[in-house]
Amino acid sequence: IANEFNLYFNQAKGNGLIQDAINQINSLSPDYKQIFASVGGTLGGIVMGLLNGFFALVTIIILSLFMLVSPQRITDTAASYIPMKHRKFFHDLSNALSSIVPKYFAGVLITAFILAVATYIPLLLLQIPYSLALSVAMFVFGLIPLVGATLGMLFITLFCFMIGQPAAGIIFFVYILIYQQ
Repeated sequence: IANEFNLYFNQAKGNGLIQDAINQINSLSPDYKQIFASVGGTLGGIVMGLLNGFFALVTIIILSLFMLVSPQRITDTAASYIPMKHRKFFHDLSNALSSIVPKYFAGVLITAFILAVATYIPLLLLQIPYSLALSVAMFVFGLIPLVGATLGMLFITLFCFMIGQPAAGIIFFVYILIYQQ
């Protein structure tokens, strides 16, 4: 299937179908051009949302590391704002959480590391350039709960298509889908 797709794509490029499509879009009325411009604006909004999510993730990581380094100081400061009758409950709750949170982060880091290694091997076998850098990117994406591996998969698949290796991109896409199951 991948070879047939690659053959069809090369034929489409060689026949000028892609250039014809671009010329047809350029010849459309201004109304349609505005529609395409609004789609671009929507795409810009999506990119901004992803950037906002990235910076929120960085903030969460920094705060989490700070909490791991000095949890007692943070607990004492927060407890000073709690009414006296609820402070014991607050301290008990924060002590319970302080033992759970490091274990959660350790699990997330181990899972992201396994994902990065599981990404590096097929990228190396498929001879994708920058395999190590893409695996590190997949590690960072793996830190995002629930959707990180999927975002990383889409990023690397898009990269494969952009460097002219769509067959490798499709193979990687299917591989990560199987990995996630």
